[in-house]
Amino acid sequence: MAPGMAVSAPGGQVPSASAEPCTLERFVEVGAAMECWGQRNEDVNALLKSTFGLSAIDWSTMGMYWGRKMALEHYNYRDQHDANRDEARGPFP
Repeated sequence: MAPGMAVSAPGGQVPSASAEPCTLERFVEVGAAMECWGQRNEDVNALLKSTFGLSAIDWSTMGMYWGRKMALEHYNYRDQHDANRDEARGPFP
């Protein structure tokens, strides 16, 4: 699994809902890459695995955590998310 990720808990168990599965920066980077791949009609699942070592389930876990966190604390995360997203699109034109 790529640096900044902690999606799977030991023994293959799903981490607790309160455990941060990855950094916000990593979440945004992966999301930006997936958006770019989708716009180019590329195989997003295959690229997710080969580029980041993640499955669709891993991405879903990350999305559930960060989506909830940003909804509950939008004043802390929304601007940072948007700025990071724009920056993260750079390597995935």
